[in-house]
Amino acid sequence: MEMKLWAPWATGCKKGQAILELAVFGSILIMLLGVLVSYGMKYNFQQQVMQEAFRKALGVTAVRHSTYVLIKDRHIPDPSNPFGIGAVVPAMSSASVTRDYRLHETADTEDELPRLYLDINGDIRAFKTTDLSGGQGEILNYDTCKTQCFESGNAEWYCDKLDILFPDGESMGVQQDYVQDMKVNSGTERVERASGITTADNVNWQGDIKRTMVYRPYGDETGNIVKEEIVSSVSQNQTYEWETPF
Repeated sequence: MEMKLWAPWATGCKKGQAILELAVFGSILIMLLGVLVSYGMKYNFQQQVMQEAFRKALGVTAVRHSTYVLIKDRHIPDPSNPFGIGAVVPAMSSASVTRDYRLHETADTEDELPRLYLDINGDIRAFKTTDLSGGQGEILNYDTCKTQCFESGNAEWYCDKLDILFPDGESMGVQQDYVQDMKVNSGTERVERASGITTADNVNWQGDIKRTMVYRPYGDETGNIVKEEIVSSVSQNQTYEWETPF
């Protein structure tokens, strides 16, 4: 005779196991979804910057040749953070436009000189890439200057001062290295009433990115260079409020 014992706690254990599995696998699924959303936001921001850089290059190029470099710092939320605080990710793109059939001729005025426009979060700066004599402008390329020195065979000013102009062996412009500083402040306010409890969480953060811009002053043949620090900020201030009854 076979006897079966009924264990009432067995059913409860199975239910607890199902809830535990749902919590574990559900959290993993939500994390993967957040990663996909974060990647999609980065791709979307980069595509927007590429399109905007080309449109702005068309707008600033009246004559000759212009290159427009656009840098936008965007906030990408962290999926693991309950308030979406993440990091500030830069999106960068450049576009070049030529609108002159006389590129083989020397420019007559400074307005006809080719330019490089640098736009960092709306802070626009213009640099000449050559001078009226066809020589070097404010933005120099290390490899180009080195090649010209070997090909010319004469001691021009940029050959004699090549090591001074490029102390790190890098080209001028916005340097690749930058420093990011993220500051986060949060506070909670709780108000108890007869109808219930009102809770308000205030979260504000600010991300500062420091970049270094290296260029040569226009018309300066002494070999001096300027290193300018450019600071851009991205911030957000949000308040989350909810009510719970007693």
